[in-house]
Amino acid sequence: MSAPDEEPRTGPKATPGLGHYGEISPGVPRYGQYAPPGYQRPATDPAPAKSPRSGRSSGPDEGTTVKRTGEKRAARQTPPRQVEIAFRLILGAGVIEAMLVVLGAIAMVTPGGQSTAGQMLLDAGLKDASLLQPLLITAVVLSTAAVGIYVLIAFQIRKGRNWARITGAVLAALSLLSLLQPDLITAAQMLLGIVAMVLLFRGPATDYFRR
Repeated sequence: MSAPDEEPRTGPKATPGLGHYGEISPGVPRYGQYAPPGYQRPATDPAPAKSPRSGRSSGPDEGTTVKRTGEKRAARQTPPRQVEIAFRLILGAGVIEAMLVVLGAIAMVTPGGQSTAGQMLLDAGLKDASLLQPLLITAVVLSTAAVGIYVLIAFQIRKGRNWARITGAVLAALSLLSLLQPDLITAAQMLLGIVAMVLLFRGPATDYFRR
């Protein structure tokens, strides 16, 4: 109720201003209201840059992680000196085995080689000459397979594969059986293999295979 001297307030009802409760921003409909014709949602802030490979945001931590990973891989790919020496010794034993393959092939195709191989059979107590050719073929096949095993183990050891080191140790132990009928070539192969295994189970070489 107004006083006699006061004029009644008949002006327009006040509306909430910008930032008032119930209004999000100018032109944005309130909760529960329909959007007016031609309404467009306000643009939002652009998303942060993402890495093209992983889809994650790139940053200084990611670059540091990649650098450390590269350093670890480089350290793993560089074998210590003992491993390099063992690698060459095992390949040396493989070269000797390859020479035996060549000699066996010569013995199969030349009369002089067959004569020498026949005499070796007689010295071993085998008098059946028909066994000469099958035995030579078997020896060449087995020696060829042995060359492949030498090369495989040597390169896998150089890469730091522990299973190759263990396999080489087992084969070196089995080579000691050749001492029952020793000869110069077999003794040289046995010595190379044993020295290589001793190097692989010492000092920095052991740490190299534990990474």
